[in-house]
Amino acid sequence: MFSRQGFLVPAMNEEELRQIIAKPAELAGHPLDEATIYVLAEDTKGREGALPLLQCALNCIWKGLAKGMTPAQTLDQIGGVGGAMAGEAQEVYDSLKPSEQAIARRLFLGLVQLGEGTKDTRRRVAIDCLISHQDHPEQVKRVIHQFSEPEVRLITCSTPYNGTETAEITHEALFDHWQLLNQWVEQSRSDLRFQRRLEDDAEYWEQNGRPEGCLWRPPELNVLRQHQERVGALITIAMEFLRHLSTLKRFGNSRKFSAKSRSGNNNFRDGR
Repeated sequence: MFSRQGFLVPAMNEEELRQIIAKPAELAGHPLDEATIYVLAEDTKGREGALPLLQCALNCIWKGLAKGMTPAQTLDQIGGVGGAMAGEAQEVYDSLKPSEQAIARRLFLGLVQLGEGTKDTRRRVAIDCLISHQDHPEQVKRVIHQFSEPEVRLITCSTPYNGTETAEITHEALFDHWQLLNQWVEQSRSDLRFQRRLEDDAEYWEQNGRPEGCLWRPPELNVLRQHQERVGALITIAMEFLRHLSTLKRFGNSRKFSAKSRSGNNNFRDGR
């Protein structure tokens, strides 16, 4: 798994996992029973992103203890370790303003790798590629921070060796348990497939010097316009791609109109 700085952290063995679960509770004067330690360890053993999963579950357990609930009752109520993470995600989302919720929806959809006949998975993406042409970059980064701060860690931000800051969903348990995320994905699946294709082609066009030959033509251009009208926001490079397409089409129409005008004038002079 990766630390917040993007360095690889070795996976914990079972004993280390048990210590991380049990020790803080002991120090706080609320030792966990063996059954709870076992359940938490089994749910996270060998899984990437075990620490954020445990953190969410333990936070829920502490809150439950304050209300007089046993750890077992809390885990049953929240649906286990994965359910704790989903509950945390929903809590953060509900705390956002409506404009920020719209950004959060786009962010999470941008971090989903659609499965083709397989399960949907996480996708690591450069943060710049999560910012649409309509967004204020700082506002997007603030929303990312809401989901990535140490107390939450639902999104992991890192800066790999190339210096590009990236984001990814911390744990795939979110796909299994966060109903709102699953609703977003199912509602947007066809749009997401189209958008991934658009982004790939726009990136290829950009990397190769923006040649005219890489631009889409009708009927794809018409489908792209309909897509943009429907979803509204496109990432910056995709919007540039669309603008160049529109300019090229206007230029083509203008040349056709000029050719027809010249033809009409010639016919008039010839008396036809």
